[in-house]
Amino acid sequence: MGNYQQAIVEYTQVLNQNDNDFRALYNRGLANFELNNYQEAIADYNLILANTQQDANFNQADIYNERGLAYLMSKNMHKAKADFSYAISIDAGNSRAYYNRGCVCSKMGNIEAAMADFSKTLKLNPHEAQAYLNRGLLRQESGLYQAAMQDLQAAAKCFCDRGNMAAYHHTQALINGLQKWLLSSNQIAIG
Repeated sequence: MGNYQQAIVEYTQVLNQNDNDFRALYNRGLANFELNNYQEAIADYNLILANTQQDANFNQADIYNERGLAYLMSKNMHKAKADFSYAISIDAGNSRAYYNRGCVCSKMGNIEAAMADFSKTLKLNPHEAQAYLNRGLLRQESGLYQAAMQDLQAAAKCFCDRGNMAAYHHTQALINGLQKWLLSSNQIAIG
């Protein structure tokens, strides 16, 4: 329902009765993240990770991925990248962790690693529109215009298929801008 503050209060009440309730810690961490309380979210995830051996049903890769997102939003790129990498080492099929690590690599200026992670994301989940979009923008920045155009078109299709028309129109505008730029560049080169 979006009432994250109330959710935090209620999860804290559960934890006051049972401080080993990993689901309550995890969900409180998610609520804290939504309220931009990144350090509190990280603290909740740290508590889970310190004690997860007791609960074999809890997916550590998800916890590392969520904590990595909190580090990313806190602008701690090295810890974010380490968490996403560790999530991948636990679950090599975790497309979210590859995508998130690709975003971190992009922010850190490691374009090749970012493109590799977005490519791995798309291998695992070929309908991940945002991975196509991000890889397309990186390819455009790297001068790989034909590949960039293909990625942007794939992103637009995925956004349209999902009914995300705002993202679809934004991506179409990027495609149109790239097409116009390529046409004007060809005219200058020929002329």
